[in-house]
Amino acid sequence: MLFKREGSPYWQYEFVVEGLRYRGSTKVRGKSEALKVVSKLRQGVVSGAAGASARMTLGTALDRYYREKLATSADWKGAISTFKLIQDGIGAGVYLDQINAALISDFVAKRLATRTRTKTPVSAATINRNLAMLKAVVNHAKRAWGATVCDVDWRALKQKAGEGRDRYLTEGEVDAILRELPEHTKPLFLFSLLSGVRRSNALNLDWSQVDWKAGMIRFKVKSASTAGGKFHTVPLTIPIIDLLTEIGPKAKGPVFLFRGRKMATPRTAWANACERAGVTGVRWHDIRHTTASWLVQKGVPLEVVKEILGHSNIAMTMRYAKHAPGSKLAALSVLPVPTISPTVGVGAVATGASKRSPK
Repeated sequence: MLFKREGSPYWQYEFVVEGLRYRGSTKVRGKSEALKVVSKLRQGVVSGAAGASARMTLGTALDRYYREKLATSADWKGAISTFKLIQDGIGAGVYLDQINAALISDFVAKRLATRTRTKTPVSAATINRNLAMLKAVVNHAKRAWGATVCDVDWRALKQKAGEGRDRYLTEGEVDAILRELPEHTKPLFLFSLLSGVRRSNALNLDWSQVDWKAGMIRFKVKSASTAGGKFHTVPLTIPIIDLLTEIGPKAKGPVFLFRGRKMATPRTAWANACERAGVTGVRWHDIRHTTASWLVQKGVPLEVVKEILGHSNIAMTMRYAKHAPGSKLAALSVLPVPTISPTVGVGAVATGASKRSPK
């Protein structure tokens, strides 16, 4: 499309190729010459040569990024959910070169004002994951598709996270929720508590992952350092064996079913059960925190808890160290107690060395 702007003698162009909108000035006054310039620019775009500046809307970028990068990933449903949040918060028709720090800050403010289904605030960690996804899309659009984007200081926009969420369930709260959960959801809840695995790993558990002979369950979990994820094993404890046996072992197929089909995420059932039980500010993921906290409270070493949870490093597990209040006392209690000599000043320790004679 050719058009003229008020105050400019030159013809302006605008055209779209594969979702990218190209626009600019032809730098010529005649329309026939302008048509030749646009034809050359379009050919250059198609052949991959440099030329016109490209604009792409956020909606187009999200859709293309999903199709090219995430459609076959294990977490494609999570990607769709995140993309919807970003698109609704910023706007599908907004161009990538309009997404600046101010616009992103507005998006962050909206997310901070949002409440989850359990009526808790959206955490800084969740918002940072949203920003990381937006950053990945914008940067990929610039590098791979030649789209024009704003220069954004993403590091400055990152939300400061606290020490991490410290909500875990007491034994009384577990009993109260268990009484209120629908019957079909109780096995999933108990398995999550007994194993400490993430919700997605529990929901996607297949009987083929259960190795009865080796006494373990094998999971494939996401990993930032390992392409395609890494393997994580959970031992088959007696309570887990009893639970799985009661469900009815099979050679393969989903473990947790509802009306003969693989169970979906029990968001509504969980929220309603917590409300009826009078338990507030708790998410399904807090079951995992509960498992870890209870283990540490029972004296299980942090290194072992790390292996059970499948953490990539001990720093992630250290958040639970405070749940072992007697650990510091027990550690300091193993130190030998030196004898204080009554003939020397306070703080001097008699270790068998000769004492100085007074002058």
